[in-house]
Amino acid sequence: MGEFHAPEDYRATVTAAAGASGAEVDLAPVEVPAGGGSFHHGWTWHGSGPNESDRHRRALVLHCASSEARFNRAGFGAGNGPIYSRYARLADDEMDENHFPILWRRDGYRTPGI
Repeated sequence: MGEFHAPEDYRATVTAAAGASGAEVDLAPVEVPAGGGSFHHGWTWHGSGPNESDRHRRALVLHCASSEARFNRAGFGAGNGPIYSRYARLADDEMDENHFPILWRRDGYRTPGI
């Protein structure tokens, strides 16, 4: 929904979603110091306000998913958006380990080389 990078109102999507469901927005700010980190569930709304400093804001982002995750070509989330769709295979819905390495699986497997 909407613009991801530097939208004019970075809270617009969460406010609209809450309003559509009749819920109230209850935000809990998390301040992450330089060199720090934050972990959250993928369905947790998160965002940051405008950078008001004169220095660039840098971030490293890692997403983790189940090793059984597959691309969704129909229904909710169809197309997986412009970022992740570029990694989809043409013939199947598997997520290629070259782009989505397996860090851990119950049987002990992980992508070689990591």
